[in-house]
Amino acid sequence: MLCQLKDWLGLSFSDSRSIFNFVDQILDQCGPWFTKCLLFRDQPNEYFTVHHRNPVEAIWGLWGDPVFTNLLVYKPGKYFQDSDCSHNSQIFHGMWSGIMWNVTQDQLPAGATLAPVIIASDKMQLTYFTGGKAAYPVYLTIGNILKPNLQACMLIAYLSVNKIARSGHSKQTLKLQNYELFHCSMVEVLATLKEAGHPMKGGVRMVVGNGETHLVWPILAAYVADYPKQFLVTCTKYGACPKCHQKANDLGNTMCSKDCTLSWTLEIIKKAQSNGKSPSGVHSLTMEDNIAGGNYTPFWTDFPLYDIHDIITPDVLHQLYQGVFKHLISWIQAVMTEEEFDSQVLSLPPVFGVCHFKNGIFGLSHVRGPERKSLAKIFLVCLAGRVDPKCIVACRSILDFIHLAQYPSHDGTTLGYMITALQS
Repeated sequence: MLCQLKDWLGLSFSDSRSIFNFVDQILDQCGPWFTKCLLFRDQPNEYFTVHHRNPVEAIWGLWGDPVFTNLLVYKPGKYFQDSDCSHNSQIFHGMWSGIMWNVTQDQLPAGATLAPVIIASDKMQLTYFTGGKAAYPVYLTIGNILKPNLQACMLIAYLSVNKIARSGHSKQTLKLQNYELFHCSMVEVLATLKEAGHPMKGGVRMVVGNGETHLVWPILAAYVADYPKQFLVTCTKYGACPKCHQKANDLGNTMCSKDCTLSWTLEIIKKAQSNGKSPSGVHSLTMEDNIAGGNYTPFWTDFPLYDIHDIITPDVLHQLYQGVFKHLISWIQAVMTEEEFDSQVLSLPPVFGVCHFKNGIFGLSHVRGPERKSLAKIFLVCLAGRVDPKCIVACRSILDFIHLAQYPSHDGTTLGYMITALQS
């Protein structure tokens, strides 16, 4: 029967190995992979491998994919919902409706098409029981695609996850070497993107799925990372703010602080490096200004038309569920004991569409994003009758903000809802 099916389908392979060999020979639309070995000057026998491919070719692959032919946006726009054309209520939906694209477009030559590049990186644990395998992928997509959930996110690199040898190194030295390894790796990965996005380089000609040719400027427009990685990317002191000058102990203040800028951060780092001190000495000097610098150049130096502090963007999973909501649970633990809260969770009946934590939540060894989202659905009802009503109002306001932030589009009214939730 299998032989007849094989002949009927016209297959040229008879086992899984043959299939894999056939798939491996298919040309990758986003370009070939390269391997780069990095090493420290004082450790020539220890190297770290980075696997990557050309990000410009990855953009080329997305741009020319027939699936996205009718889903690409080529120019910015402003959208309003006022029926009287007063333009008082602007709608923000995709990147093309935001301020960034409109401002950047004016800095490009006439007829240029902007490709706002979104980079995301997140070191992840693959296994917990068989050697603790880990991976450090870097992903890329572009803000031109109307429906980015249609497999529009491309893998462009695997950063090294090898641990640096600890022998003869202090804890601070190891930390600085990890910082340097990350930035040097990203320099290799994004080198072609930096060159292609420069306004004076002439752009890159890309062909859409329908055969149209566009002169495209790929510009780094957003970097998505969890909270610790934001400090690593922006060279900011851990615990401070990666976007403003607010110190770690002052983050709870309602008064806004001055925004951080790329030029200010580089000035602090270069000034410390000019003293000719060791990496630890440079780091100590920069930390006085809440900058985590060292004797290396950040990967975002000389990137055109953007500021690293501006393009750091929060995301729902890391900043809201694994950040704000996780902190909210810790806060409730100061009001209710773990046993109290788990007893409330266990008393809830199973409901369709809602996860039932049959063993409670505090016994979970590893809480992922989906578990946090499920817990958010039952969080308020678990507090009923156990905490002060004002506490419930505060928790409800934070949950309202988290859910409002997930709207697919916003205007002045919905943004006002979010502000009201924070002020409640």
